[in-house]
Amino acid sequence: MTDAVPWYSDYDEVVRFAAVLVAAGWLETPGEVVFFFEQPWMWARVHKFWEQFGRPEHDSGVAWRRYIAHIEAAEAGGIR
Repeated sequence: MTDAVPWYSDYDEVVRFAAVLVAAGWLETPGEVVFFFEQPWMWARVHKFWEQFGRPEHDSGVAWRRYIAHIEAAEAGGIR
């Protein structure tokens, strides 16, 4: 996605990223999933990290583990 078109305007991108957040354990309840779909832009910073790490999928190896370690370390700083 480019800066001119926000990532959350692409439905397929939103669904794919929601799956990443579920796999990472960041969306655990139906309410959290609904909130994500209502306001996906609230996750822009985490999405940016995901892009920076090469858009890894769950269990895709080193990139996935590095991405999870990064967001877990940053979580205390309120990265959402």
